[in-house]
Amino acid sequence: MGSAISRLLRFVQEVVGDKKTLADKIGVNPSSLTNWLGEDKEGSPRLIVIEKILEAYPELSVEYLFRDNGPMTIDRKESTGNRDILELEKQINSLQSKISEQEQELLEVYRKLDKIREEIDKSEI
Repeated sequence: MGSAISRLLRFVQEVVGDKKTLADKIGVNPSSLTNWLGEDKEGSPRLIVIEKILEAYPELSVEYLFRDNGPMTIDRKESTGNRDILELEKQINSLQSKISEQEQELLEVYRKLDKIREEIDKSEI
């Protein structure tokens, strides 16, 4: 079965190419990455490194990495689609918030307009 580190190293070798390429892509020092992913290490890499790797390589399967379950990679279109959906959901939420704010502003304008109409009606009497 092996460790998460050995599976991650396999991913680096088979998909990324080498540790330097990975380090550059996730924005860490290559020597630090090599130290964190040392093949003789019993510990595990820091969570922030794993998060950066998964962000940079969304095709890397978390199930494979941590549980040795399923394929090493998932369909890029599928993982990109999931990120696109999440981004669209964020945009929808933002737009809904803006619409709600504008509705409140519009209600306030209607209230002011009603007050002005009442004042006009009173002055005509």
